Order: sequence, then structure tokens, then C-alpha cells
Amino acid sequence: MSQIIAIITLFVLFSFKANALCINASMANLRAKPSSNSAITWVVGRHTPLVYLKSKGAWYQVKDQDGERHWVHSGLVTSRYKCLSILTSRANLRTGAGSHFPKHKYRAAEKYEAFKRLQKQDSWYEVKNNYGKVMWVHKSNVFIPRRNISINF
Repeated sequence: MSQIIAIITLFVLFSFKANALCINASMANLRAKPSSNSAITWVVGRHTPLVYLKSKGAWYQVKDQDGERHWVHSGLVTSRYKCLSILTSRANLRTGAGSHFPKHKYRAAEKYEAFKRLQKQDSWYEVKNNYGKVMWVHKSNVFIPRRNISINF
């Protein structure tokens, strides 16, 4: 019995799939099909978060924050760092982790604006924009791609 539990535990540990991807190029074309000749469905910037769905050759099918599916070349994404994007129409940016902190000089971020995620403190995320500016945003305003567990029997 203990051998079965050990095998199942190892299986579950090795079945984790990194479903959270971030664009790591300055710009990336998301496409309708897994081909560079396919129609461009959306052009996104660095740190745009995507959810991995499946792969076909060097292409990944992904889902964006609106649930729309696209294809992206695997060389344009990474799972080596975390990212997030603004989900609401506008999100206040703060100098610290809390609404009692002053607004950042950039004051607010617009929907779809993407950031590299640095850390979480309570309900706040510390983020960095493409210009290296660090600020804080409340979790209620953001989309974060989630890592899913894939268990196959």
C-alpha cells in the first residue's frame, strides 16, 4: 500500500504543468493558427500574461485575460518569471502595499497594461513596468494566469 501511495505522490509531483506564461519580447503577434503566415489576432507587449493550453510544434495555444484563444511562437514566451495585467478599466497604482500609501507618480494603469510581478504582500502586488518603475496594485484589479494541475491516469 505504501508503494502505491509513493507512486501516486511522484506521479502528481511530476504532472504539474506550468500553465502561466509571460511574453518576453518587446512585442509579440498572437495568431489565429500555429503559423507565422496566419492572421494576427492581437499584438501584445512585454509581460502580457497568457494561459498555456496546448502545443503544436514550436507553437503554443494560449488563452488571454478575456478567455480568447490564440497561438504564439514558443520563443516569445517564458515561465521563468511571473506577470500580470490590469483586468479592470483602470487601476490605481500606489507607492506601497495599501490604499493608505500615496498614489504612484504614474497614478493609474489602463486595462490590459502588463507588468512583471515581483512579490505579493497581503492583497497587493508589487510590479515593475517596462521602464523599470516599481509600484503596487491591488489584487482586485489584476489578471494572473494560474498554474493548473494535470493528472492523467
